[in-house]
Amino acid sequence: MDFKILQAQEINAALAEAEDCWSGSQPEVAESICQDILEADPNHERALTLLFSSRVALLAKGLPKGVERAQELIPRFGSEFERAFFSGVLRESQARYLLQQRGRHSSFVAYSWFRHAMDDFEEAGRQDPSRPESKLHWNACLRTLQANPQCAPAPEDIEEHGIE
Repeated sequence: MDFKILQAQEINAALAEAEDCWSGSQPEVAESICQDILEADPNHERALTLLFSSRVALLAKGLPKGVERAQELIPRFGSEFERAFFSGVLRESQARYLLQQRGRHSSFVAYSWFRHAMDDFEEAGRQDPSRPESKLHWNACLRTLQANPQCAPAPEDIEEHGIE
């Protein structure tokens, strides 16, 4: 069997369908539709963003290679701000997934993911200080860390790197 190929005139309707699937909590279907759109128009920014968002949403399912599948899209974003920001979004989402696992080791790993996300958000803020979303996500990460004292660096990381 072969995939059905979208025609250029079908892209807008396909994007509307992908957005409906996304808002209807069907990230798997939105992901597939965005792949179809990007086959027809490899530079479609909204489809790329929605594809990335769908893959990030699927992290909550703990599927193998979930981070890698989302991460492979980051170089395709057009600006340094977007690449840094979406890298931060991916890391923040993985940190939140790990934090939900509630294990001692997962809290240490989640802390590391949060800190790397915060570094990405700082970089995004340096790239385009006029856009507030990187600050908002940085603050959300910090508030999550403050509300979850078990989410801390591993003891060996504190001693080795002087992390507080």
